Amino acid sequence: MFRKKRTFLAILLVATFIMVGCSSNQSYVADDSAYGLKVELDIPSKLLADVSASSLADNITITKAEIGLYKDDQSIESKNLQNPLEENQIGFSGVEVGESYEVRVNLKGSLRGQDEVEILYRGEETTQEIAADSMTSVEVEVKALPAKSLTVVEVIADEEIAQIRLEHPVKGSLSKDYEEGVRFEDGEGGVELTPSRWDLIVELEGDHSNYKDFILLLPTEEKEISINIDTEEEGGEPGVGINITTHISPNAPRGLSVDKDGNLIWDEVENATAYRVYKSETAASDDVELVDTVSENQFVGLDEEKEYYYWIRAWTNDGYSSALSSPYFTGGGGFDLGADPAEKINLSVIEEMDWGDLHNSIGGINETIMQAFYWGMNRDLSPDDPDTRSDFFGDEHISVNFKTDYPEEGNLWQLFAERADDFAEAGFTALWFPPAHKGWSGLGGTTAADDVGYGVYDKWDLGEFDQEGSIRTKYGTRSELENAIEALRDAGVKSYYDVVFNQRFSGAIKEIELDKDSPDRAGETVETYVDLGVQKGRKANYTEGAWGDLWHDFIWDERAFTAGDTIIIDYDEDGNPIHEHGHYMFSADEDFHGTDDRTWGDIFQPSYFHMSDYLMGLNVDFYNYPDWDYQNPKKNPVSDELKAWGEWIVNDIGFDGFRMDVIYRLDSKFVHDWIHHVQQSTERDIFFVGETGFSRRDDLVGYLEYIDQRGAQEQGELENYDDLVHSVRSIDYSFRRGSMTEMGTNLGQGSDFDMQRLHESWSDALVNHPDVNMRRRATPYLDNHDTSRANVFTHHNDFDPNTNEHSIRRFNNQLYAYILTRAYGEPIVFWKDYYQFGMQEELDKMLRARKYFAYGLPWEHPEANDQGVYTYSRLGVNEVPGTGLVLLLSNYDMPGEASKELFSGRANTTYIDYTGNVEGTVTTDENGMGVFRVRGEEDRGWSIWVPIGWDGDWADLAR
Repeated sequence: MFRKKRTFLAILLVATFIMVGCSSNQSYVADDSAYGLKVELDIPSKLLADVSASSLADNITITKAEIGLYKDDQSIESKNLQNPLEENQIGFSGVEVGESYEVRVNLKGSLRGQDEVEILYRGEETTQEIAADSMTSVEVEVKALPAKSLTVVEVIADEEIAQIRLEHPVKGSLSKDYEEGVRFEDGEGGVELTPSRWDLIVELEGDHSNYKDFILLLPTEEKEISINIDTEEEGGEPGVGINITTHISPNAPRGLSVDKDGNLIWDEVENATAYRVYKSETAASDDVELVDTVSENQFVGLDEEKEYYYWIRAWTNDGYSSALSSPYFTGGGGFDLGADPAEKINLSVIEEMDWGDLHNSIGGINETIMQAFYWGMNRDLSPDDPDTRSDFFGDEHISVNFKTDYPEEGNLWQLFAERADDFAEAGFTALWFPPAHKGWSGLGGTTAADDVGYGVYDKWDLGEFDQEGSIRTKYGTRSELENAIEALRDAGVKSYYDVVFNQRFSGAIKEIELDKDSPDRAGETVETYVDLGVQKGRKANYTEGAWGDLWHDFIWDERAFTAGDTIIIDYDEDGNPIHEHGHYMFSADEDFHGTDDRTWGDIFQPSYFHMSDYLMGLNVDFYNYPDWDYQNPKKNPVSDELKAWGEWIVNDIGFDGFRMDVIYRLDSKFVHDWIHHVQQSTERDIFFVGETGFSRRDDLVGYLEYIDQRGAQEQGELENYDDLVHSVRSIDYSFRRGSMTEMGTNLGQGSDFDMQRLHESWSDALVNHPDVNMRRRATPYLDNHDTSRANVFTHHNDFDPNTNEHSIRRFNNQLYAYILTRAYGEPIVFWKDYYQFGMQEELDKMLRARKYFAYGLPWEHPEANDQGVYTYSRLGVNEVPGTGLVLLLSNYDMPGEASKELFSGRANTTYIDYTGNVEGTVTTDENGMGVFRVRGEEDRGWSIWVPIGWDGDWADLAR
């Protein structure tokens, strides 16, 4: 079959319209060699000759351009341009060589500060045939739509009025005998009400004297005016003795809901003095009947016997009304007035269902993790604090002191226990704990109680022994930790331990020889901190009696490590060591599994750089301890102790899973062996997720497969992806460094980000991988303790040069709504987003939507998505009526609403926006289609529509 060659189409728009600041010399002109759509805004001089552009700019706001390609009246592709007055080009792909297309353009905006966004300018043109291997351009002239009408509501004058004339030097004139409410309509008498300045002439009875002034007609406007004439003014000069008042209708009421007393309420409308309440049995606005007129934004008297759609219209003192509000539906499918639709969902059925039916990771109720700590927690961050140096946090200084502003976080384990029920109620199924072991006291006079946990000293001391300057860890004592885990378990929330295998610190000074292949000071003899000595927690909890074959009598010194990063090069006059930092590889003994060569661990190599297994501190050598019986790979002191420790954390302390720190720099065979061993030590399903710091999805997938293959070498077969109990998941860094960084940071495009890229086939994220079993291994997130180091002080310190990370600071709610409604994957919510950045109220709604509604087949809507709006549906499950949702996300960052006709999967079903950002209801047709809406503003631009009622059986139309 012959396949036509694809090329690009560039479209040039010339906007013949009347806005200030849009002359061609201010337009952005693309490189002629580039593909793209070039919009050139041109102000016709004939429209500016008789009226200032600024007066028009005060009355018209253009918000976006909608550009569509059509073939035989069928839509091929559509895109949006935000702020088309500033950015005037766009590109189209997917056109066929030898074909021609119709280009249709709509410019949308609002009039006189109103909320309603509508089409104000329109144009269309047909392209030439698309040439092979070249850019084809088409120029589209965009013209203002005419005003719809002009109504003279009243004329106040001392004498009788004979006629009113409306005149334009080009379009002609209309004349009518005066009567109250006289109306001029577009097209009447063959005259088009072109948006421009028009002369309005009032002729009096008797002497037929004329009074004249000009009025401004705007696109699509239905203008209403009053005229006041002072007949004592003589001469009939323009503007003398005549005063024209333009009547502006109030905005339509918004925010319809039912209060706790069962009364209909809505947001107060500016300048409104009364409201009319209407109702109908259908969602059609042309079928409404007036119920009542009220003076306040509340209606008492909803029909309790029958279900209706209710509508509100605002009125002003001088008799001008708004458009109808969106409807509020009071019933459907047993929905109680004002009730939470989540209360209808039978979670007990969901708990017993398989992941394949629910389309989530492991079956049962959707899992959601909270990362419950951050850098700087319980820190008194003053300008003198060593962590406040300007090269780390920039020049902006203190705006928050975590120790004094959040004192409850000073005893984190106690706080976890106190909030256990709150976590469960919010919808969190697991807490990601910080490292709970005894950390390093450091070199600067601090104690282990100051260490976040990533500087490891004694993994067996969880706040039980006096060492490194403290009994407790930064977060509390062992007994407090165990109480927290128990309280969370009683509430139904799991506990995940942040395990740090590497990065050992502290130890006595010892003189050692460096390896001949050491990156720094190869072959030299140096002094370093390498002998960890007797660790009290290890001595008490890692004993032969407790661990049998897993116990080994060995010391954690240079024989257990491959390298370190600090040596002593001299001492000052007071005997204090002077340090040098680098990468220092330790030499091996001659009995080192038959060779004296020290080797790095077996790690996966990503596609775009060479990865070392060394990061910082003392780097653990998992398999090469000198007295290891290298003929027996199942016996090794280092790896065996760590396996015993994993068993202890799960079976004695009570943790339910692990987040594995910097897993991609650990020996891959050890990672697999350790996971397998810990899982086999218990009947519980243990959760494992690794920090895999690869920004490319192919590398994340390559790493996971590499770990699986290490198991195949041992067991003779690859592990079944379906058995996630024995598979490590991955932090979805590819999504965080891709779409989220570009949309949500000042590095990226913000409101200019193309929302179509969130479609699963466009998104280079593990959670959107074509293989469902890979999606199930993803844990997407926005920010964590590392990526949010940049905003230790404020939410807007958004770049940390040490980690090369930008904080997500824009469209956070949109991005959370995305990951929390996604099929498969187990998303993570960051503590600071929830508790410190003012997002808890909105996140609670999203978490509840995830817990109760986000089930069933995922459904993308590529035909509905555009540059400013992304849409997505979950079709629900037939076994649990009321499940499913429709998601809309916007980054327009402007007032108004966008509407999209979308497939919900459910026929004749009524939906509400669970977030409350869009008022009213949507009812789908017999094919499951409905027109769903989303706000344009950044702080309200996400909607999660969920079912509240349905006619007939609850049946998935997609099956």
